[in-house]
Amino acid sequence: MSDNKPPDMDEVKGRSRPRGGVPPVRIPPLGAQPILGENDEPLSMSEQAAILTDPTNPLSPMYDPSAAAAHPPPPQGSPRPPAARTRQPLTVLPEAARSQPGFRPGAGAMVSGNQPDLQSGRAQSGILSPETSDGLHALANFQEAAEAHQKKVVDDARAAQRSDPVREMLAQAGIEDEDLLEQFKNEMASNKLANAALRKAIELRCTPLDFDQLMEDGEARQAVEIRRTTQKVKGLSVVFRTISAGENLELRRMMFNDLYGEAYVREKFSILQLAAGLFSINERPLPTHLKEGYFDADLFSEKLKMVMRYPVVMMASLSINYSWFHDRTEDLFVDMGEVKNG
Repeated sequence: MSDNKPPDMDEVKGRSRPRGGVPPVRIPPLGAQPILGENDEPLSMSEQAAILTDPTNPLSPMYDPSAAAAHPPPPQGSPRPPAARTRQPLTVLPEAARSQPGFRPGAGAMVSGNQPDLQSGRAQSGILSPETSDGLHALANFQEAAEAHQKKVVDDARAAQRSDPVREMLAQAGIEDEDLLEQFKNEMASNKLANAALRKAIELRCTPLDFDQLMEDGEARQAVEIRRTTQKVKGLSVVFRTISAGENLELRRMMFNDLYGEAYVREKFSILQLAAGLFSINERPLPTHLKEGYFDADLFSEKLKMVMRYPVVMMASLSINYSWFHDRTEDLFVDMGEVKNG
């Protein structure tokens, strides 16, 4: 029994061996770019295949640095394979290239491959391919749009802060505490006319009270801008005056026979005090209720009729601001200087 294996059919037919001593055909990778020789001469398909399938050649898509390190280049003086480089893609030069030094006119002059003198100085001359130029323009436009958007966001935020009356009031007072701002806003939401934030904002706009005027004339006045005037709406500015002790007694006497309940009496007295303490509204003086410096019931009755015609919400705001004005006049008499031992 023979141990010989039956011959392979391909060996019998000789398909695995080239005929006539012709070497096998080598084809470069189909996706690779064409390769030129050192002097831009075209290389044969076999030469290109040898380069592009060599894992030690950097031009090969199969290049493996570890394989290249394991096979160092031949020593000096040994025959070397022809140097090769990939063919650079051709691009159309911009019109500015015509004015550049080294430009060669003629057929196909605007093709980058036909202008070798421009290629070497391209970076210095500022000539860019249309694709690169378009990309840079797109990047510049995007950056410009982004900066404009960012500026708008910042400007809108600053405008929102300027339009916030509570924030503006606190800023004028040198307060930048966000927790305090939120507290003031909550207080304003619960009581719009009588709260610390609104009072602070109004008092920042008040003219100072004059203690000398109060002592010499027996009466002090203060302009109070309750609502600022805008281009669309006329504001509300009043001048309050202090009332004398005699005026105060006359007002209380007018309440003597009222038996309509505590709330009524309290609100009526507040209105009477306001009528006596109002000197002018929006720079228009109200009729005086004094005759030769003393309270006159008939004159006060005419002034009270005028004041009573104002809307309820306006009267509420005026009454609150008059009470704040009264507090400020009391502050004129508060002197907490250093106490020295005798």
